[in-house]
Amino acid sequence: MVACIIVMLVAFSIDLANPSWGLLTVSFIGLRPDIGSLWTKSVARVSGTLAGGLAGVIIMIVFGDDPIMTIISLSVWVALCSGFITYYKGMAGYGGFLSALTAMIVVVENVDNTHIDTLIYFAIDRVSEIILGVFAITLSAALIFPQKNHRYLQQVIINLKNQIDQLADSASITDQKSSTRFIHLHESTSRKIIEANKQRYYTAKLDIRIARISGSIERLLFEYQSLAAVLIILRHHCKRDNNMATGDRTQDAPQLSDTRFNQAIQARIQKTQAHAQEIIDALASHRAMSKMPRESAKDTLIRVKNYRDAAYKATASFLATAAAFVAWSATADPQGALIVVGAVILIVLRASQNKSHLDSRDIIGATLHLYIVIFLIQFVILIHTDSFYVLAPVFIIALIYIIAGAMADPKSMFWRINLLFFSILMPITNPMTYDAADFTNRIFSTFVGFMIAYLATELVRMPSAAKLLRDDIVNVRRFVYRAMKSQNSADDAVFRQEIMNYYLDALNLDDTSDRVLLIRWFNAINIICVSRTRLVNANLTPSETVLFDAGEQFLKRITVQIDYPGSTKQPFDNVLSDTVYRLLDDAQRNLETTGTQNSLSLMMWIDAMRRYYESVYGIDSQKTYLNTRDSSRQ
Repeated sequence: MVACIIVMLVAFSIDLANPSWGLLTVSFIGLRPDIGSLWTKSVARVSGTLAGGLAGVIIMIVFGDDPIMTIISLSVWVALCSGFITYYKGMAGYGGFLSALTAMIVVVENVDNTHIDTLIYFAIDRVSEIILGVFAITLSAALIFPQKNHRYLQQVIINLKNQIDQLADSASITDQKSSTRFIHLHESTSRKIIEANKQRYYTAKLDIRIARISGSIERLLFEYQSLAAVLIILRHHCKRDNNMATGDRTQDAPQLSDTRFNQAIQARIQKTQAHAQEIIDALASHRAMSKMPRESAKDTLIRVKNYRDAAYKATASFLATAAAFVAWSATADPQGALIVVGAVILIVLRASQNKSHLDSRDIIGATLHLYIVIFLIQFVILIHTDSFYVLAPVFIIALIYIIAGAMADPKSMFWRINLLFFSILMPITNPMTYDAADFTNRIFSTFVGFMIAYLATELVRMPSAAKLLRDDIVNVRRFVYRAMKSQNSADDAVFRQEIMNYYLDALNLDDTSDRVLLIRWFNAINIICVSRTRLVNANLTPSETVLFDAGEQFLKRITVQIDYPGSTKQPFDNVLSDTVYRLLDDAQRNLETTGTQNSLSLMMWIDAMRRYYESVYGIDSQKTYLNTRDSSRQ
């Protein structure tokens, strides 16, 4: 609300021609509430706006006399922006929407004007209006939620530290109710680690004091990733111990004494949380940060793999933009430009909100709702007075109503469309216009643009969840094979990040599989790859070397074909299952004898191979494994 008031006051006081674009910017940014790192995100938004304005000017100067090349070049730019937004889902994609919006405005409103001076003046005017919206939302957020970069990052680390404590506590409770809670906590923790690292990365770009300790923060997040994986193993062992205590385990099952293992995990948790507290204390002030040792970040966790989604959404954006221009040319209507505006904004909004498709019911409902609300305001209330002092409160009350709907249902495209297009279709102009026929034509043109965007997404539909899941499994296979050939322990962070991305993607795509089994499968692959790279470079004893070589042979046999959990068509191999349990017994005895970090890593590595092999057959517990083995022998 404060941002909208700032935009309207400034726009009317300096006679900006079309404040609606500034209000649209406020509405879009308002969909992504920001409390921390305001300046970091504002730089991304302003950079996107300037890039879009420059792109629009270049398109008109170079291709202004060629309608076909103008359409193609703008469509390519919008496609690139959509792909950029999808590929970088964090703060790097913040400027993508505003970049596409600015370029589209400059081109659409200058199709009949190729005079360079006029074109540049217009571009500056529109860029100023959009940057005004960015400035207004940044200023209002800073006034209402004054929080500096290092304070916000500190709170992110505090929340993550508490989340790890909750995850560790949940790992030791093995009833069915806590199992569901553990799954949700693990998924939430994984997402928060990724978001915290993005926050660290972009904040460090603008704050050299945070950049100074960015490596230490990144190292903490690496360790949190590792802990999230290890806590799954701890939970599995606690569950097995509980089964043993209740007699729910046959006596011939191989037993692991987990005293050293549990102690090692608890010590690791305490060490990591102490590191987290050190960073939290340092982020309390700039003086405290300056006392910490300088440590540069590797930034390996920023690699977000969204090539497939980016390609599909970029293609749909290209088609929607080009088709909207063709439809505008066919109508030859002065308000036909809104066809392009509606299509471009909706198709890029779809990318920014990470929607797989658009719902025609949302589009039709939002259009009718906008028509009714704006008609009542403009032609029932404002037509009797042409005063800013009446316009401002009426506009703000209507906007509060729409924002309330958007907040009540944050994922609803119905309310998002209302929020974005309310300021465009109102419109807020100097001076106000009151033409009902023209207003109806504007609504209809925008609706045509909506439907073009909808048809483009239907034509370039995202593949089914099953197809996307199969693609993920193919990528996981490549990832595992690459990890098996790697001799570089520095790849640990990359391995963990890639597996985490595939894991979160699978949880979103697959709502039918056993989620406990799914988590165990991904976690087992994670431990297999990371532990192996550490062991390859470790100084192993002769007995540990023999055990490692045997584990390598077993790993090669079980990864000839990497199958999704519970989906393998290969018969259960009792010889392989007996082999891995013998290896696990040997690793356990080695751990009890030496108690070294290498012996712990070796046991975790072999145990991860066992869990992977069992999960491929849909086996989630030692008891189930024994029953499967016994029944197969019979």
